[in-house]
Amino acid sequence: MENTLREIWGVFCDVIKWLFVSIYALVLSAINPIIGTIELLLGFAFFDFVAGFAADRKKGGVFRLSKMFNAFVKLIVYFALIMLINQSMVTYNEMAKAEVLVKYVSWFACVMYLIN
Repeated sequence: MENTLREIWGVFCDVIKWLFVSIYALVLSAINPIIGTIELLLGFAFFDFVAGFAADRKKGGVFRLSKMFNAFVKLIVYFALIMLINQSMVTYNEMAKAEVLVKYVSWFACVMYLIN
């Protein structure tokens, strides 16, 4: 009985490991073509956070977690939009259009970060 439970547990762990590796490979294959865009957005989001924090401190404000959460949500929305555009265009084998659309959306996002 004990050996059977160990075998079942081992199979269960193998399935969970295979599931995580598959999800990881899927995510990497989806973001690999647009990794430069993701790095650019992360850089601008970091700049927005640091500049906003410094401006808030300069005028005597305090750090608010809600502001940071809103900035994080904005970043996730930009990532999701870029991923959806890229994946939908790649699905229809429109690589050049996907690249152009992703560039325009990332430029828009970076301009919004700079304006903010």
